[in-house]
Amino acid sequence: HEFNLPFKMNSGDKVLIDFGDHCVGYLNFALNHLGDQQIADSPVKVRFSFGEFPLEIMTPPEKYSGTLGNGWIQREEKSVVFMPYSGSLERRYSFRYLLIERIDNAKFSVEITDIFATCVSAADLSDVETFEISDEILKKIYETSLKTLKECEQDVFEDGPKRDRRLWIGDLR
Repeated sequence: HEFNLPFKMNSGDKVLIDFGDHCVGYLNFALNHLGDQQIADSPVKVRFSFGEFPLEIMTPPEKYSGTLGNGWIQREEKSVVFMPYSGSLERRYSFRYLLIERIDNAKFSVEITDIFATCVSAADLSDVETFEISDEILKKIYETSLKTLKECEQDVFEDGPKRDRRLWIGDLR
C-alpha cells in the first residue's frame, strides 16, 4: 500500500495509517532527523499501536480488564537513538490499521521516510486450485476463507494470528 512519504513528526504528533488490507507480519520503518536539529544523545521515542479496526487502537490498553493478559495488546514503544534508522519491530502483528505516536518531548522534528509490512505465511495460495463461482456472495466468502487460511497458517495452523499462536486441536475437528 502506498503512503505519502516522508511525513514529519514533532513531539506529541500522531498519525493513523490504513494499510488497505489485513496484514499478518512484521512492521519495517525508517526514521531520520530533519536538518541539523537533532541532539546526538537525545533518543526519539515512538509508540506503535496495531489494530484490525480503528476503535481497537483508539481505546487505551489501560482500560482493558479482560481475562487475557494485556501483553497481548498490540502496542509497542521503540526508542531510536541514532539516525538515520532503518529496522523492524520484532513481534509479528495482525492488523490493518497502525497508529504512530511520537511520545518523547525533544524539540526537534523527525520524519518517517519509509514504512511497510512484511506479511508472512506458510501457505502458498498459488497452489490452490481455481474454479468459477457465479454467486458473488459465495465468491467473497470463498476469497475471505482463503485469506484466513493464509493468515492462520504459520509454523502450525493457528486459531488466530493475533493472540492464539498455538495449535488448538479441537479446532481441527
